[in-house]
Amino acid sequence: MKRKRRKFSAQEKVRILRRYFLDLTSVSDLCDENRISPTLFYRWQKELFENAESAFEKQSGSERRNLEKKIDKLQEKITYKDGVIVSPFLPVVYQLVDQLLVGQDVQHTFESQNLW
Repeated sequence: MKRKRRKFSAQEKVRILRRYFLDLTSVSDLCDENRISPTLFYRWQKELFENAESAFEKQSGSERRNLEKKIDKLQEKITYKDGVIVSPFLPVVYQLVDQLLVGQDVQHTFESQNLW
């Protein structure tokens, strides 16, 4: 029987790596306790060091506000596009669903709406 792959959250990975660096717990003990392979442990360590630079980078307040504004604008565009795509067809879809629920033939609706 195949074992299900476990997923570790970022907090769990940091907790394990922190014990290695601060508590000086051996890699083999950590791997045994957490049932992970040493290869996986060293992969996490490599990822930590490759991305550690971002922990020291600071965004200015204006940069952060600009990014938040950009996110808001993009979310508004997505909402608008969803409305444009869905809104013209929504009344027809409701009509078709109503007709199907009462057992009516929907072919006439398709033809009258030029959907067929």
